[in-house]
Order: sequence, then structure tokens, then C-alpha cells
Amino acid sequence: MPHQELTLDDALSDPLVRMVMAADRVDPQALRAILNSIASTLDRAKLKPQRGAAFHATNCA
Repeated sequence: MPHQELTLDDALSDPLVRMVMAADRVDPQALRAILNSIASTLDRAKLKPQRGAAFHATNCA
């Protein structure tokens, strides 16, 4: 059986996760917004060209 990643929607709709979030007073919509913002930032960073030379072990003395 292949492993399937848990999506953000799955995690935030899980009853146990919701109970823990409620106990910790975590707003699901605020958490979703924060996580989506982080994901967007990471996606943009992946698309941004890297400056400078790539690091290679041969560059180390």
C-alpha cells in the first residue's frame, strides 16, 4: 500500500487535531493562513535564481 501525504485540509479537518487546537486556542483559519503564507514564500524561493557559485566539496581546503 503506497504512502499518502496528509494534506493541510485533511489535518485541519481531523477531529483529534481540532480538539487539540481548541484546547490550545488555535484558530484554524489563522493557522491555515500562516501555513499558506509560508508555503507561498517557500515556492517563490524555489523559483528565484541562486546568486553566486554553487558549493562543491572541492571548493573546501
